[in-house]
Amino acid sequence: MHDEFVRGIARFHEHYADNLPWDTQAVVRGQSPKTVMLTCSDSRVVPHLTTSSGVGRLFMLRNAGNLVPRPGAGFSEEASMVCAVDNLRVEHAIVCGHTHCVAVSALNGDWSNLDPALIRWFENAERAGAEASPLAQVEHNVLTQVARLKQLPCVRNALAEERLQVHGMVYDIESGRFTVHDAASGTFVRVDEREPSE
Repeated sequence: MHDEFVRGIARFHEHYADNLPWDTQAVVRGQSPKTVMLTCSDSRVVPHLTTSSGVGRLFMLRNAGNLVPRPGAGFSEEASMVCAVDNLRVEHAIVCGHTHCVAVSALNGDWSNLDPALIRWFENAERAGAEASPLAQVEHNVLTQVARLKQLPCVRNALAEERLQVHGMVYDIESGRFTVHDAASGTFVRVDEREPSE
């Protein structure tokens, strides 16, 4: 482990060892997230911070490009989604992409020098086309992955039972703001401009 990482752990315990910023007894009793979020592994994306979600409130899945593998393929994303949707009974499932996504750029770029593992992983996505802007590529990927998420049996069943809502979002790493896909307009709108009940 590098020194900065170790020092960060030490700083956290120095400041919070005797007064952790969460209810330790509640954490021990279990978790009760209302939302599961699938987002990118990118180190610039920090969902618990940018959504002000406390410990135990946001069930996280992360991978390169926030992709949803096909049902039954044996990937951890489907197993984790089963845990969130069927066991924890979350009410919202979010696929969240982000601006300046290296994975989405690679997906829509030249594959000739890509590692075979990445090429196989990108089979879970759909190219937006080189003519699309970087933001449009990210938004296209989010909508593709939302559609794929809805194909997972646990999600499909929860939607049919009307106990789950699925959302597509994009996080802007420069402004720290989120947009969400609005089905009525077919566009992504700022989350903080929507009604709280949505």
